[in-house]
Amino acid sequence: MRTVNNNPGFTSDTQTTVNKNPSVTSTSDTHTTIYSTPGATSTSDTQTTGSSNPDVTSTTDTETTVNSNPDVTSTSDTHTTIYSNHTLRSTTDTQTTVNSYPGVTSTSDTHTTIYSNPDVTSTTDTETTVNSNPGVTSTTDTQTTVYINHSLTSTTDKQTTANSYPGVTSTTVTETTVYNNPGVTSHTDTETTVNNNPGVTSTSDTHTTIYSKHSLTSTTYKQTTVNSNSDVTSTTDTETTVNSNPGVTSTTDKQTTVNSNHSLTSTTDKQTTVNSIPSVTSTTDTHTTVYNNPSVSSTTDTQTTVYSSPSVSSTTDTHTVVDNNTGVSSTTERQTTVDNKPSVSSTTDTQTTVYSNPSVTSTTDTQTTVDNNPGVSSTTERQTTLYSNSGVTSTTDTQTTVNSNPSVTSTTDTQTTVNSNPSVTSTTDTQTTVNSNPSVTTVKVNPYNISTTDTQTTAPSSLRPIISSTYSNTAAGSSIIKQNCVTTFEFLHNITREVPCHNDGFQWIVIQRRYNGEINFYRNWTDYKYGFGSVDNEIWLGNMFIHQLTSTLGYSHLKIELLNFDGDYGFAEYDFRVENESNQYMIHAAWKTGNTYDRLWLTNGAYFGTFDRDNDGHNAKSCTDDYRGGWWYDWAAFCTEGNLNGIYYNTSRVDKTGIFWFGMSGMSYETLKEARMMIRRPVSR
Repeated sequence: MRTVNNNPGFTSDTQTTVNKNPSVTSTSDTHTTIYSTPGATSTSDTQTTGSSNPDVTSTTDTETTVNSNPDVTSTSDTHTTIYSNHTLRSTTDTQTTVNSYPGVTSTSDTHTTIYSNPDVTSTTDTETTVNSNPGVTSTTDTQTTVYINHSLTSTTDKQTTANSYPGVTSTTVTETTVYNNPGVTSHTDTETTVNNNPGVTSTSDTHTTIYSKHSLTSTTYKQTTVNSNSDVTSTTDTETTVNSNPGVTSTTDKQTTVNSNHSLTSTTDKQTTVNSIPSVTSTTDTHTTVYNNPSVSSTTDTQTTVYSSPSVSSTTDTHTVVDNNTGVSSTTERQTTVDNKPSVSSTTDTQTTVYSNPSVTSTTDTQTTVDNNPGVSSTTERQTTLYSNSGVTSTTDTQTTVNSNPSVTSTTDTQTTVNSNPSVTSTTDTQTTVNSNPSVTTVKVNPYNISTTDTQTTAPSSLRPIISSTYSNTAAGSSIIKQNCVTTFEFLHNITREVPCHNDGFQWIVIQRRYNGEINFYRNWTDYKYGFGSVDNEIWLGNMFIHQLTSTLGYSHLKIELLNFDGDYGFAEYDFRVENESNQYMIHAAWKTGNTYDRLWLTNGAYFGTFDRDNDGHNAKSCTDDYRGGWWYDWAAFCTEGNLNGIYYNTSRVDKTGIFWFGMSGMSYETLKEARMMIRRPVSR
């Protein structure tokens, strides 16, 4: 559990890999990686990945790797992969991979992959692979794939991954297909994805991810490695993705992603390594975040990292993230959002991601969100959608939506919506949203674009107005929590109670209100279940009642109102639902409109947590300890970006234990003066 030193002045974390600047030798200990400078031989220990000097590229798999200086032979141990400099011949041992010099055929042993010099591409899987010199056809064996020179077609077999010569991108997995030279279409089979050169359409199925730039090839899958352009070496382990820019070496380990631009520093997740161009050192930590180019902020979720190109923000969810070069889209995994570069579409799936060059179509599978080209706003719901670049039509799988190019009609599947070109009418189905061409209005809008589809209604006669309010206007502006009614509401099981309400043309039930700090919100599970506070003071209505209102009684339109100490007003509206107690009052929130940031999306699908019931997903730490409230916290998503049940402070301060909505008062945890959450039934159009 030691640390490794990399670039001068940088230290790496436990279970981590380090890349180093020339003239700096790094050593490693348990769960560590090693890289060496010219003239120095590096050795490694257990469960490690390695990267070397810019002239030497090495990487390993489970339980050990060795990298060496030019003219020095590198050897490996059990379950290991080796890559060598163009003047090196690497040898392997049990369950190992070999890389060879041009004109030299490399062989491999059990459970291994091989990569070679730019003129020779070889890769193997279980029980053998063959690599050959340019002009020589490669053959495959059981559960193995071979790729060859750019003038040859490569074929694959069962349970295999492939990498090819620059300009040709191929990759396979279980029961898979063939990829070939530009101008040849690749297709895939069960649990496989294919990426290829421009002009080649890639299709995908279950459990696989592929990314490609016209000179870069990276792909990942379970226990698979992929290498890309001749200047870039990337490799991954279990359920992992790697993307890279020329001159940048990235490598990952279990449930991790590594990507880097030549001006980016990336960090990774547990038992993972990230390497970047010389002079950029990346370190990793457990359940970690990623940082990217100076003008881009990225956030991560469980065991995931995202990096993006300048001016592109990417966020991720569970188990996976992919970042790539400018011109290549980044995408995430399970129930997640993706940000991308103009003219490039990104999409995600469960344990799967697909990225493509501007002329390559990406497809997705189950429970996915997609972001698309400028001028096209995409919104997704659960069990969602796809979009494609202009000139390319994207297709989807089960419970999915499709968006199409101008003059192309999109079709939908189960529980799906489709949007089409301005001259094409889009149709929708159940539980789905669609985004369309620039002249078509989309459901989800930019945080600063306010769009409403509701129509006003009159207040019901059952609302009992309050004659005198305990709330008064503030010096900075009118109080947003100023209530104008209380109503008696009959819940399920013949439970009747008074609830605060608000009438602005719609009938709202107030479920949360903060404005003076008289009520303590750092409370236990039972208090949050049944509610606390009062109708004429601060209040939490109670998770049991919020569940009934949103899941059974149809009150699924949430509006959050915010006021900071400068008098700035913000609001955000969502499709909103809270599950029952047996499901830990899990939240479901899908953005509708607002003039501030969407700060519920990171914790969408999170359990509710209190100090006596830690549901944030971390075994040793608790978000409620750090944020001092009861909320839908998720440790992997930095707990939360909105903490409306935190401590009430009577003045503005930057404090994550307080009431904040990140970005409401600059990009910080600046505390708020007032907050209110209220719900109503949606209004039919």
